[in-house]
Amino acid sequence: MKKKLIWVSAILILVVFCVVLSNKILSNTVNPQNILVDDVNVTNDLITFKGNLASSGDQVNGHEVVYQNETLYIKIKSSLVSFQKRSSKIDISLDNNYGKIKEVYLQGDTTANKLLIWPK
Repeated sequence: MKKKLIWVSAILILVVFCVVLSNKILSNTVNPQNILVDDVNVTNDLITFKGNLASSGDQVNGHEVVYQNETLYIKIKSSLVSFQKRSSKIDISLDNNYGKIKEVYLQGDTTANKLLIWPK
């Protein structure tokens, strides 16, 4: 009985691990041209960005932020399968720990693939 419980537990843990891992692997960086920007606001304390994915099938799966030379780059991640709250809405709020920000870009999977979203 104990052996069976251990095997069932191990299989369940493996399944959960595979689901989480596949969600991360299947995640990709969204092309900035496929993001509808609603609002961008930068203050000394806070950076906010609101928008939507243009593709109805994709779901927001997180974001990455890089600060370099007074410029903030935001990469939006999406996936076709999301095990979290499914939404194509983007709502990012960041504490401004970066100092002076002159520009904010949405960035795709390469540094050349970017779109200026602030100031506009």
